[in-house]
Amino acid sequence: MPTKGKKRVTPDYQRECVVCDFGNFVGDMPVSGECRRSPPRSFLEGRDGNPSRFFPIVRYYDWCGQYRPSSNGAQAEDNLSKLASIRSGPEKINIADTLKRSGKVNDALALYESVFQTDNTNAELAFKISVIYWNQSSAGAEGHSAQKALEWQKQATELGHSEAPYLVGLHYAQGNIVEKNIEEANRYLQISSERGLQRAINKQDEGGFE
Repeated sequence: MPTKGKKRVTPDYQRECVVCDFGNFVGDMPVSGECRRSPPRSFLEGRDGNPSRFFPIVRYYDWCGQYRPSSNGAQAEDNLSKLASIRSGPEKINIADTLKRSGKVNDALALYESVFQTDNTNAELAFKISVIYWNQSSAGAEGHSAQKALEWQKQATELGHSEAPYLVGLHYAQGNIVEKNIEEANRYLQISSERGLQRAINKQDEGGFE
């Protein structure tokens, strides 16, 4: 009895020609390429009318509606990284999200931080960065300190994030990466509660951090 092969899992890319299985994009800056969804078109070339064929030229951000996830994830991710420098902030964040999901955490982090340099009022982005630093420090990754995660959590708090102050308060309550300070812990808890985080509200109902 034949055995079924494993189902191929592809990253959840934003639907664009550059990461479509039908797209053929090469070069140092793959801004345009070929769409090979259909057979090449025929035409007569030059004065002699020599027959020739070509595939339609598409831009990296085009999408015809017949998207199919790339079967070459490594190539797709490489093209996304190359294009990051000419993207807008939100587009770069989408690319970073994709890289993070596919395991390229350091590449994602570098891209998140580069966007924050020009968009330093983005609370959600600051929180995304803090999560990477925290997860990587927990895994023992070099250069990813819990202190760095705390700095970004405080940054996200200043920018209005609701969950970040709860986590900062938790650090002060536990005294693991900062000196234990219950008063400071409950001050951050209050901020999180006022911003509507249910966990913080519940914690306050229980009497707060002790």
